[in-house]
Amino acid sequence: MISFDKGYALVVGIANYPKVNKLPSTVLKDAKDIKAILTNPYLCGYPSDQVKLLIDNRAVAEEIRNNLRWLADEVGPNDTAIFFFSGHGGRIDGGPMAGNYLLPFDVNSQDLQGSAIGSEEFTALLREIKAERLLVLFDCCYSGGTGETKSPVDDLPAFKAGLDEKYYERLGKGKGRVIIASSRSDEVSLVLPEMQNSLFTHYLLKALSGEAKTQGDGLVRIFDVFDFVSDKVKEHQVQQHPVCKAEIETNFPLSLYLGGQKSLKSETLSLENPVTETHTTHVGRDSVAYRATIGTLTINNRSDD
Repeated sequence: MISFDKGYALVVGIANYPKVNKLPSTVLKDAKDIKAILTNPYLCGYPSDQVKLLIDNRAVAEEIRNNLRWLADEVGPNDTAIFFFSGHGGRIDGGPMAGNYLLPFDVNSQDLQGSAIGSEEFTALLREIKAERLLVLFDCCYSGGTGETKSPVDDLPAFKAGLDEKYYERLGKGKGRVIIASSRSDEVSLVLPEMQNSLFTHYLLKALSGEAKTQGDGLVRIFDVFDFVSDKVKEHQVQQHPVCKAEIETNFPLSLYLGGQKSLKSETLSLENPVTETHTTHVGRDSVAYRATIGTLTINNRSDD
């Protein structure tokens, strides 16, 4: 069994905030499923000890900082590093507290600058990660399918849900660095009742499960994943547009493709926990509905090509 031994990841999911508005439990499933697919030897192939998961009360500010430093200590220039954050992210546009913030589990709205992870601090932590293949994924600014946004912090109305796209551009500066966000700064990231994951993470998981196009060499590449996710999210919900900011010279490998296999030949595929969902597409002036069954991809009876 081969592995993607150059791959490292820190996965964070926070739903049950004690001092700000809670998020759907889908957020926690997103984080758990991302870790599971990265470490699946038949899919992405990351070594299990090179992927860290922080959810809810483990995802306090100091633990997030410490694990970002762990990434910085472990990865070298030729490695691939992923930081996935699913939780509250937002911004204040003016005044002494202006900036972008990731909200850890223990955030205190009365001391946002002291308890959240602000833009300057997060940028500095990322700069310490020397990997020339660095992917940062933000799945923030959630809505239960209503398309409405509100502050995640009731007693701080100036705090707006969603990170600023100019901030994504700043984070994306640097060799081999890619920032992908689930939606534009003026949109919401949808959690839909027919899906077990958020809309963005649902299609991210499908891309990493082998549905994104490849070059046939047993690897999944960064822009192949983004192209797939962006197209599928926009097809499913026209009001959500994933964002990518990058400064890279090559379409670098992100993970193994189906455990390093080049095709699905001689393999048996099955779906665990299948869910049937209805999509609508438009042909001319007519709307055409179709149904598709989705779930977690399981691969059995593998053989090398």
